[in-house]
Amino acid sequence: MERCGWAKNDLSIPYHDTEWGVSVHDDRLFFEFLILEGAQAGLSWDTILRKRENYREAFDNFDVQKVAAYDEAKCAELLLDEGIIRNRLKIASAVRNARAFIKVQEEFGTFDKYIWSFVGGKPLDNKVKSMADVPAKTEISDAMSNDLKKRGFNFVGSTIMYAFMQATGMVNDHLVSCFCYKEIARYTRKKTRKGRILFFAHFACFAGEDFMDYPITPAVRFLREKKVKFVPRLYDYVEKGGSGESARQLGVDEHAVVKTLIFETNEKKPLIVLMHGDCQVSTKNLARHIGVKSVEPATPERAAKHTGYLVGGTSPFGTRTAMPVYVEKSILDLDAIYINGGKRGFLVEIDPAVLNEVLQVEEVTVGIEG
Repeated sequence: MERCGWAKNDLSIPYHDTEWGVSVHDDRLFFEFLILEGAQAGLSWDTILRKRENYREAFDNFDVQKVAAYDEAKCAELLLDEGIIRNRLKIASAVRNARAFIKVQEEFGTFDKYIWSFVGGKPLDNKVKSMADVPAKTEISDAMSNDLKKRGFNFVGSTIMYAFMQATGMVNDHLVSCFCYKEIARYTRKKTRKGRILFFAHFACFAGEDFMDYPITPAVRFLREKKVKFVPRLYDYVEKGGSGESARQLGVDEHAVVKTLIFETNEKKPLIVLMHGDCQVSTKNLARHIGVKSVEPATPERAAKHTGYLVGGTSPFGTRTAMPVYVEKSILDLDAIYINGGKRGFLVEIDPAVLNEVLQVEEVTVGIEG
């Protein structure tokens, strides 16, 4: 399978195969790429990909309203965060650009509507035959850069904005010999009922005839590596809404929504428990089953440290730390389950048999109704 020559490692290959050149029509993702492309200035894109999940955590998953509200104390805190590029100007730029981004949304309705106007609402196709033919900037990126600067943005030079156009699918700069070129050309005009441009690479997932765009998280990468078939299920995350809220929005039984819970033994050893959404865990029975003195829920901070995920977006797949996984036995009897895909507001629908195949789970009976 032939790819563009720059995709060479375990970070750039998945990014190239599933994101680069895929048309974006989601304002949150536009803001993410705007900040990441600016952060890249003077650095390699691999450096940014390596820190991308840290950026998402540090910048509140690129919630533009939250970033726009950052004060000097928050910026000072970010300067101490080793997981991101600790550059004072780039951090200040993220806040400044968030405020300018909101003004664009207020004027045009969405940033999506504004930014796509530079290419007439349709992706450009350069039909690139060699990497030497790929421009560093164009008249369009010049115009985009100039207009953004007039609107108060910075770290939006023409070269940065052309890279932004490539990343967000405003231009298809995959080599014509790359397998992604044909995939994008084929799907770029198809849309979901919400109007988002669709794209899936050779391993993409879809439900019936409807395609969905979805986040590329460590959990998703893990499932793909294991060749697990799944259906992405997106919903509007509600703080403290829990499994009941996700079940309501997705129109499924809460009993089939599986919670990923992080516990610690009395010796502070972490473990994962997969439980029905409408049930609680008997820590007494769990401790007895695994042969320890006691088991308690991990604090949000320690849970995030063990998993690499924010609370509300915790998945058992692709965790930072390898942990034993215990599953409520009756979960394995369900026809399908809905379990977190590594981000708030994102579940994946899978066959519960997958849990045994890829996690080597141990069955327990520790659930309590309610």
